[in-house]
Amino acid sequence: PMRIGMTDVLALAQKLIRADSVTPATGHVFDVLEAALASVLEKRRPESIVYPAFLDRQQAVIERSIDMLELEANALSDTEPGVIDITTGVALAYLDFRLPYIDWRSRAPGLTRWYGAFNERPSMVATRPTA
Repeated sequence: PMRIGMTDVLALAQKLIRADSVTPATGHVFDVLEAALASVLEKRRPESIVYPAFLDRQQAVIERSIDMLELEANALSDTEPGVIDITTGVALAYLDFRLPYIDWRSRAPGLTRWYGAFNERPSMVATRPTA
């Protein structure tokens, strides 16, 4: 079976986004994904060589990017999602799954409302990880 990793998803999403559809949210959502992936990979190293300052920096990137996405939450669509909407939903789902200790919801009520509806789309429900 074919397995697709997060780096493959990032590369594909960047190819799919047309230059004329780039918004400020585009960069912020990729920052969330890249910092989340970097954190997960760092935590997979032997505990004796995990670099806590690196993890702190990645969490700060995620939190700043969430703050910026919050400013654009009203522009996201849960009824007719485009690439940025889907990428944002996947990024938030990845945070919930791999980095549940990052409480992004408390700093982004608009994004939380949007994600609540988006996360109940049949495609999100069908692909939700179980463990």
